[in-house]
Amino acid sequence: MRDVILHVTPHGGLMLNGEIQKGDELGQRLDAIYATRWSKHVYITSESNVPFDEVLRVIRIAARHVDYVVIVTASVLKRATYREDGTCLAPNLPPGYPPGKR
Repeated sequence: MRDVILHVTPHGGLMLNGEIQKGDELGQRLDAIYATRWSKHVYITSESNVPFDEVLRVIRIAARHVDYVVIVTASVLKRATYREDGTCLAPNLPPGYPPGKR
């Protein structure tokens, strides 16, 4: 299962797993991605010059379509350890999430 990374760029731009994403279609796209997944969390990153209110707008949209929004700061990215496939980051989700999975 591929991690879903939502990157906020200046002036309201969005990238979803490296592809340009229209903001008004974000909710529908997240619903489509997570329709068959048992783990519904999205990582959110942003450029350092993006005002937090723009990031917050994206967080609020994403939160309506996933169980958890994982905010990845620049300092976390600098310290991240990477898996063999080049991806990283393991969210600290609550014990027992998702329900019924071990």
